[in-house]
Amino acid sequence: MLLHLLSRGQKQRLAVASILSMEPDIIVLDEPTTGQDRGHLNKFLARMKMLNEAGKMISLISHGMGVVAEYASRTIVMKDGGDIDGCRYQRGFFQA
Repeated sequence: MLLHLLSRGQKQRLAVASILSMEPDIIVLDEPTTGQDRGHLNKFLARMKMLNEAGKMISLISHGMGVVAEYASRTIVMKDGGDIDGCRYQRGFFQA
């Protein structure tokens, strides 16, 4: 396959598919939604949710707080390399 012909989003999906083919129990995804259109994004996140419900641990690192609000069951908010104690993300707002 000529990887240079793939779009950024296609490369992201290929990388995730490669990892999922190994059937890991823990999946760490760093900004996996970069370069995805809304349709691919929804399919991807639905698949991650399904895997999580099947017992896989999914750790999603994202600046997309809308994605976090919609899909994360637990969040850790970080600033300057550390977490912000007592802070949670809920319905589009940070609350201390």
